[in-house]
Amino acid sequence: MTSEHLRDENELYQIINPGNYEGLKKYESVDIFSKDENGDRVLIKPAGHDTGHKQLFNSYDNTLINLYIRLEDRIALIRNTQNQLNIELRNSLNINVPKAKAILTNLVNVTLSEPRTELLTNIKETIDVMLKEYLSNPEVVTHLVQVSIHDYSTSLHLTNCMLFCFGYAHYEKYDIKDMKELGLSALLHDIGKINIPDYLLQASRKLTDEEFTLIKNHTTFGYDILKNSGFSKEVKLATIEHHERIDGSGYPHGRKDLANSSKVIGIIDMFEAITNWRPYKKEVEPLKALKMIKKSDVDRGRVDGKMFKSFANSLVGMKVRNKIDI
Repeated sequence: MTSEHLRDENELYQIINPGNYEGLKKYESVDIFSKDENGDRVLIKPAGHDTGHKQLFNSYDNTLINLYIRLEDRIALIRNTQNQLNIELRNSLNINVPKAKAILTNLVNVTLSEPRTELLTNIKETIDVMLKEYLSNPEVVTHLVQVSIHDYSTSLHLTNCMLFCFGYAHYEKYDIKDMKELGLSALLHDIGKINIPDYLLQASRKLTDEEFTLIKNHTTFGYDILKNSGFSKEVKLATIEHHERIDGSGYPHGRKDLANSSKVIGIIDMFEAITNWRPYKKEVEPLKALKMIKKSDVDRGRVDGKMFKSFANSLVGMKVRNKIDI
């Protein structure tokens, strides 16, 4: 996942060149800096001033110069965007489901662009919005799941996994607190992929052993991001355990004693990946995907058979499939 900024030793963030001045408008409310030949910051556009004065941002060859904003301004802008997207999500859930799915995915993407504790914590509001709507109208998750987007991003994967977890938790009669925890665990389980290069996540070819090893590191990267946060133990463990298996055959540590959320998300993570398009494969229809997982993982004792059956049955309630003969 490509970040929108680069870290600077002086607590400045470089704005990736948007290629046009329209792309700078979202920074009108903050100071914009450049750097002189000594690397010192130079204020070129004070907060509140128009970004339409092109000469401010031009170099000698009429291209955009390197531009920077403060870290605290970056965080404030993302928080404002999160709040606005949560409002848009709430307003669109029962009116325009495809739009709601796009907003939800975009909200996750915005949050992951700066995975600091104060911004990750804000995603709890999104869980609250979704859960409140789901409890009053379970069909909303059904409709969101059925919106198919022929694309791949970590944000879309996390969004889909969260929706499937809501369906599973409802089928298993989780209380509201536990539903919220499982949904949050699903929404953050792959957060470590922000440290994996895009060219690997989007590769349409077979990865080398070295590349696959790097991708597997997203589990430990994710745990490192959350370990000192205020999230619950199960949310943190889901980042590092969702590729572990109960027979010890998973990664990164070959653990067998796993948190319940990790075991559930491990099953859902596989199902979502198999049933949705990826750059390296076509999507598989749900019943076939369940049979594949049963053969490769349930029958071999790699995942919890009872949890798998409950998840399969929860898909009936979400109208993703209409048979349980697996």
